[in-house]
Amino acid sequence: QLLAEARNVDEVMNLRDQARMMREYARIANDPQLEIDAATLRVYAERRLGEMLIAGKESGQISPGQPKKNASSGEGFSRVTLEKQGISHKLSHRAQKRAAFAPKAFDTLVNTMRARMKQGERISFDKVVKETSMQKARAAHEKKTYEGGRVDDLQRLAADGHKFGAIYADPAWKFESWG
Repeated sequence: QLLAEARNVDEVMNLRDQARMMREYARIANDPQLEIDAATLRVYAERRLGEMLIAGKESGQISPGQPKKNASSGEGFSRVTLEKQGISHKLSHRAQKRAAFAPKAFDTLVNTMRARMKQGERISFDKVVKETSMQKARAAHEKKTYEGGRVDDLQRLAADGHKFGAIYADPAWKFESWG
């Protein structure tokens, strides 16, 4: 609720920082449910931050990452920089990546993270995203290689007696005795 009401970057950053501190406290107090809730709040806060950063870039309120080489000295002072807002480049990148997810897909990934944390696994949202994308890539690869392309398939073809033309080169090796 507080995230939805947050109107500026400072409020979102404050909520994110509180969530990070809350997670550390929960870890020390050995309260897994609070730790899960704090991790979830932090992920949603970073997503909200990413939405704000994207909107700020599109409206021209946030300056691009690198200043122009031939810009005049007075140019660009009216824009906000990430550094002035206390946002690192890594956080900006991570937040904008999270904001790029469709809401339903994002919620699914968050729920996956929460479920795995409830099982006692120490996992980050980024690791869930990476594992999910790897599973999708594996599934796509499996679909492409449904028939053929694996060693098992070649062994099965050879056992069935299939023969294929091939060019096999075995040039003579120059052999010298060293003794």
